[in-house]
Amino acid sequence: SLIPALMTFIVIPYGSHVPVLRAIARATKVRCVVEFGSGRYSTRALLEPGYFPELEELVSLESSESWAKDTAARNRDYRLKVLLTSLDNFVNVEVGKSDIALIVCGESIQDYKYRAELLKHHQGDQEGFVVLHDVEDGGLMTATERSSFRFRRYFEPMGYAAPSTGVFSNQPIPNLEKYLNW
Repeated sequence: SLIPALMTFIVIPYGSHVPVLRAIARATKVRCVVEFGSGRYSTRALLEPGYFPELEELVSLESSESWAKDTAARNRDYRLKVLLTSLDNFVNVEVGKSDIALIVCGESIQDYKYRAELLKHHQGDQEGFVVLHDVEDGGLMTATERSSFRFRRYFEPMGYAAPSTGVFSNQPIPNLEKYLNW
């Protein structure tokens, strides 16, 4: 039937980075995640013990007060810390060392600038990964290609015209593709 395929297509653009996050969790231990912009799908997925059994802390930086409150209400979990700050301050917030820096900002042109800036800010990290959602938007592909990360991988959901997700690191992530299930 065409209806389930159409429904799947509608859902995929907003959570297409979740399978990549789950693949990272299977390929390596994830204890701490900093999420630059909380997500309806990613925040909940990161708190799933079945996929992230080692997770000790999820710090979600949010620039929208209503979205921060909504995120906290939807995801009542002692490991989640939602911090309200301006987009201008995302790069300056000291959150400590994390295994994954997940960059999921909104869809305005201004947000693309911040995502590129966050990517640049994290490129010197010798451990951990940066996961960048909607990597094909707003010149971000150019920013990722110019970054000094040693390892860059780009993923698109198979069979769907959905946003791409980029994974960037200075250490290899063994078997990442093996664990990826769309």
